[in-house]
Amino acid sequence: MIFIAAIARFYQKKFGVKTFYYFYIIPVLIIFATIINIYLYNTSTLELVELIGAVISFISVFYLYKKMVGVK
Repeated sequence: MIFIAAIARFYQKKFGVKTFYYFYIIPVLIIFATIINIYLYNTSTLELVELIGAVISFISVFYLYKKMVGVK
């Protein structure tokens, strides 16, 4: 996701299209925090939070794809 955020930032600077690249750090933080907690505690609710972070990551990448390709 950090690499995708860098691509989004580059695309925004180069082509002037609003990509909201700074929001791409949210799924990174969610997934990182849950990985640490799963390692320490291993509960099923933390796995659900990690799934939510992964879904947010997918939605973010799909949004960027639509912006870059020009799909409406």
